[in-house]
Amino acid sequence: MRKTVKRLFGLFLASLLLHAGASAASAQSVTVSVSPLSQDANVGAMNVVVEIRLDTNGNTVGGGGVFLDYDETRLTYENGSLGPSWNQFLAGPNDNGDVVSLSVGVGGGLTGANVLVATLEFTAASAGTADLNFLFEIGTQETSFTDTSFNPYLTNALDGEIVVVVPTNTPTLTPSATPTQT
Repeated sequence: MRKTVKRLFGLFLASLLLHAGASAASAQSVTVSVSPLSQDANVGAMNVVVEIRLDTNGNTVGGGGVFLDYDETRLTYENGSLGPSWNQFLAGPNDNGDVVSLSVGVGGGLTGANVLVATLEFTAASAGTADLNFLFEIGTQETSFTDTSFNPYLTNALDGEIVVVVPTNTPTLTPSATPTQT
């Protein structure tokens, strides 16, 4: 009886350790972020630059897809380019003009804490806060990254914002001559 209990306990413990190892493997993650997380821009400002950055958390990333939602009433997408480590394509805005999408890949994979995925340029169109949010709509617009065998990593995101403001005119003082008594 004691041997049976010990064996069952041993099997239980082995099963628990195996499960914990599998969970740790499936819990590998990467973090994609907007950089800077927050910035201000004047209405009409061109070349408002946003970078998409990736922290692989020590994992080897082979590719991924990014879908960044933005407020098209506040921002107008102008241009974009992929970071130097990547190939594939940058699709630009969707038909609604409110999501920039891109697909990236790299032969052999890469690791890094601050990898440039893409640089996006906007024009500040109207005053207000324009949220920049990564989309996670499974099967349609899902921001995700994979290893070199296309196994997905858990993808965490740090969204950002651009606060578009109307510039204020600051009066400039013009010195005037002071009359002197004669």
